[in-house]
Amino acid sequence: MPTQFTTNLPDVMSLALDASNAESLIANWSASINNGEFRIELRDDNPDGNHPPYEFEATVPWDETYQHTIQNILGGEQYSVRIRTQTEHVDGEWIAAEELTKLRASSDVTFANVAEASLDVQWTINNDFRGSHQIYRRRADYEYDGAGWDLVGSAASDAASYADGGVAPIRPYEYYVRTLTQWQYADSTVSSSVETADAGLVQSSTGSSGWHIEIDHPSGQTITPQVLDDARLEPRVNDLPRARIPVPRNEAYTLEAYEGADMRVWKDGDRQPIGELEDVVLDPGQTELVGIGGTQLQRRVDRDVVQEEAHVLAEDLITTETDYMAVVDEPVVEEVTDALLQAATAGEEFVEYFDTGGPDPIEPRTDALERTQTAYLFDAGEGGFPMINNVGQAGNDEFSGGDGLGLSSAGDWIETDNFTIEHTIAENEVGTAIRAMDNGQNEAQLEIQIYDAGTDDLVGSVAVTASYATSGPLWHGGATNRGGDVETWTSGDLVPGNYYLRVECTQSGDEVEVDVVSLHDMRYYTSDNFSSNVHEANGYLDEPHDYETAAVESIDAQTVYSVRTGYLDMVWNDTTGNQAIAVSNDSGRTWIEAVNTSSVSADFEGSGANLRTRLTAGGYSPNGARAQSPRYGYEPQRIESYELRMDGDDTPLVINDARDANIRDILTNWADRSDSLWEVRQDGDQTVIHWAQAGQRSSDRDLSLSSYSVTKRGDRTLRCTVKGGARTARETVDAVLDDPIALENQYVVSGSEAVRDADTGERYEYLRDYIIQKPTGTLEVLSNGSIADGQTLEVEYDYKVSDSYEADEYDGEARYDREETINAITTERGCELAAKLIVDTTSTPRWEADVEIPAGDRVGGLLEALDVDGIAGEVMSVYSLDVTPERLSLRLGSRSRVEETVQQIQSTVDAASDRV
Repeated sequence: MPTQFTTNLPDVMSLALDASNAESLIANWSASINNGEFRIELRDDNPDGNHPPYEFEATVPWDETYQHTIQNILGGEQYSVRIRTQTEHVDGEWIAAEELTKLRASSDVTFANVAEASLDVQWTINNDFRGSHQIYRRRADYEYDGAGWDLVGSAASDAASYADGGVAPIRPYEYYVRTLTQWQYADSTVSSSVETADAGLVQSSTGSSGWHIEIDHPSGQTITPQVLDDARLEPRVNDLPRARIPVPRNEAYTLEAYEGADMRVWKDGDRQPIGELEDVVLDPGQTELVGIGGTQLQRRVDRDVVQEEAHVLAEDLITTETDYMAVVDEPVVEEVTDALLQAATAGEEFVEYFDTGGPDPIEPRTDALERTQTAYLFDAGEGGFPMINNVGQAGNDEFSGGDGLGLSSAGDWIETDNFTIEHTIAENEVGTAIRAMDNGQNEAQLEIQIYDAGTDDLVGSVAVTASYATSGPLWHGGATNRGGDVETWTSGDLVPGNYYLRVECTQSGDEVEVDVVSLHDMRYYTSDNFSSNVHEANGYLDEPHDYETAAVESIDAQTVYSVRTGYLDMVWNDTTGNQAIAVSNDSGRTWIEAVNTSSVSADFEGSGANLRTRLTAGGYSPNGARAQSPRYGYEPQRIESYELRMDGDDTPLVINDARDANIRDILTNWADRSDSLWEVRQDGDQTVIHWAQAGQRSSDRDLSLSSYSVTKRGDRTLRCTVKGGARTARETVDAVLDDPIALENQYVVSGSEAVRDADTGERYEYLRDYIIQKPTGTLEVLSNGSIADGQTLEVEYDYKVSDSYEADEYDGEARYDREETINAITTERGCELAAKLIVDTTSTPRWEADVEIPAGDRVGGLLEALDVDGIAGEVMSVYSLDVTPERLSLRLGSRSRVEETVQQIQSTVDAASDRV
């Protein structure tokens, strides 16, 4: 017979990418093959290295040009391309290359709607990109040592204009627009100068050097006292700025009368952020005027926050409650993608996320989560009442199956077999209904009775008091038990357990022919859920379904990250009917839902602190209509596996925060929660509140540092273990004398353990019979105690949930290993995500610098990070400052302290837990 073999397939020899054209990427390669094709795949890369999978792009036959143009590429992004040779029998090896695509700067920066205090900046967008436009502004009539540009706002990638409301009247400005992606940026050319309109105000001449002040008396008089030496500005972060201005004592007017008056201060021609004369201090030979700025931030407001990003809240608070302009930077964030939050494939795993002990009709099985029965239909003519007393048969082609049972004398009864209720039906939701007809005008009266199958005790009963139709069977009671057909159930909740139902004649009369009786949970049924007629003569009822549609929610999946996207992937045995799945990142206030599917991917409008799911399930008909009532909805839908994942980032959130306080204190609280800083500045006549995260802004200012010291702190974390709240565990082990036995969990809570004989329940004593190593979770059975070798023990204990995360560069060095306790976290995955955030935030060394700036020096702003000599490659942000008459003393840090990061996580998780 012929010999078959596969020849070698040469690989692609080289691959080069050309991104010189905007919005396209050209792949060129070389190879030497005479069969098959080339498979090309594309990946949109992430800057953090956590790249998504490659996706199919194209195939190119071996005998065509070895070039392929990838269209619809975004500008300013990094893409990776890989290619291989392949035939129907064999695949070659991949060869890959990466390239940053061309980012064209926006151009033609122009202006429209130029008014006294506002104007619109417009520009032309030159290619599609993913990111934002950053708008920079500066005064065109100033000379600058450095760039002098201020970031005044941002716009979406597809926006071509920005409304700037922070300009002053009769001032020249120039702008440029930065096109920014996560990989690179491109700056437009600087615009021509634009001058704002005249507001009709008197313009003061303040001089180009030195200090100048103006104070308005309530009478309308404006005074300009002479400024003496040693005037100083006291800028502050997360507080209001002040200025201390010494002036001569003047008997011509009493400055004390001006306290609370409007005050304006200039230094070297620049307006300073001072708006009010706060205090007048009388000293020998002179008077010190204390001015304060940002006084509208002292207004008291009432804010109740459910869940919102901190920087968005800050901007809204400033712009809606004051006349000030807000310049708020979006935070630079660390991203986490496809993080697993919850997963289950077995019943006990589902129990961890869904409340199966409550009123929701859901129950864990060995390998699934299943909708429990919501209605119990007992068909009198089809064996639904196997036990009868003095009851006759009845027939009618309008009955289910054509047969029924007749009751006419007091004491007659029919009774079901035992059945099981698996979820609690609240007293006011216990529904009973009976489908029957009578044979006369003086019909017998019936009562529906529920018995405990274990004790035969009567649990409760309802009387059927309506007249029965003689023309055909009708439902009495239906879904509501209201209107006089059937009395309301008043015998308490029907809790999970085994029961049987009896229909008893309580008053003799004409025979009542019983067709079908229903016991159901009224939360899921209306009268529309009860079929009026059988589907054909001697046929069956379509409903009430044994399993009616109902929804159940999971607990919130804890994450210390802000959730932007949720992914829910499941395996169901059926997804027909009203089945649906949904996810929410705001604890169920809003949902993104998909119907008749087992997976959903949801991009949320805003960031959220948690992720939860809602499952809507009921019954289905695996074999179509059946010859039995109900014909449909007789099998339960079930969930056989469940995975909940998310994409997110560490955007700081404010959660569950109700405050009745002044704006300054609210802003400071939100800044503390988000590692952010705010500062009052002045731009012409406009007071501006700037907000940014510490270290987010950079500066090229060269401050005159009179003295400084630099310290490198050992406050660094490369591996972190987070312990959360306590949970209870119960497990069985076989005793091994004097040999540690590893329990399933570590971090056992001291004093919580109980060790018993698994058969007899006899409890043993700590230290005499056993010891437990709490941190490692090991049980040691002592040979001189009462426990025998090989004896089966039941061990019950509380333990702290925990998990760890370590950076790739961690080498086991103990000083970089940290352990934290955050009690509000209740899951292992929540602990792992918190540990990752701590490591990501604090894996680099923290540098600190103490800097002193002479009191008279111009600072200009404290939010921008500073370059300090002696700390190569690190920029420092202001974390605290102290103002004295001689100097401004700053404490700078290259990042937040570990304790601050842990405190922010603790605050976020506590707030989310309190809200739920």
